[in-house]
Amino acid sequence: MGNIHISGSGKVSAEGNYYEDVHISGSGRIDGNLRCRSVHVSGSGHFNGNAVCEEEIRISGSGHFEKSVECGSFSVSGSGHIENDLKCKDFKSSGSSHIKGSVSCTEAAISGSVQVEKDMTGENIRISGGSSIHGLLNAENITILLYGKNTVGEIGCTKLDVGISNNNSGSLRIGPFSFGSKNKGELVCPIIEGDEVSLVNTTSNVVRGKNVRIGPDCAIKRVEYSESIEVDSSSTVGEQVKI
Repeated sequence: MGNIHISGSGKVSAEGNYYEDVHISGSGRIDGNLRCRSVHVSGSGHFNGNAVCEEEIRISGSGHFEKSVECGSFSVSGSGHIENDLKCKDFKSSGSSHIKGSVSCTEAAISGSVQVEKDMTGENIRISGGSSIHGLLNAENITILLYGKNTVGEIGCTKLDVGISNNNSGSLRIGPFSFGSKNKGELVCPIIEGDEVSLVNTTSNVVRGKNVRIGPDCAIKRVEYSESIEVDSSSTVGEQVKI
């Protein structure tokens, strides 16, 4: 059991070993599958095998993972790129993250830019930056603070709150729709399903829920609801169907 520290330029073969701490502050390449306790990249790190980390992976510089990543927490304040899946308890991104596979987490807090090319699942997911999730975004509780364009293939949840972020500070303004929505941040998602759904600045083909609140500047083709619906006068809804 040892450590890996690369402060200049270096390459290490990790296959078959277990490491306590992996720290890259220069330009480093880790060959083979990596098993360790923690990873911190403040320079440029390239990992060409699967990475399994018991505790945290922190990327404050640039980190590129060619295969899957599994860890306790994955945090990015710089640039993080994963060619396959990410599985973790906590996912935090205040920088730029690109995951070509799926993301499976318990908690997610995204205030930078994230792109997920497959599905993203969790329990509590909060997005206050720009996001592009090509597949299903699924969680018990989802909060999206609009600042810029957000695109999602499909949303499935228990509770969804889409609000306005006045700036990048992450302030949230959700209903009762007494505020202006000139931010021009928007959510584009063809299918939205949840029990409690509250939307602003959203374009969707179908919204389904028990209690649905369509706030300012939404364009929805069809809303299906089982208990209640509220539609702001500035929004358009093609069909309202009680089921």
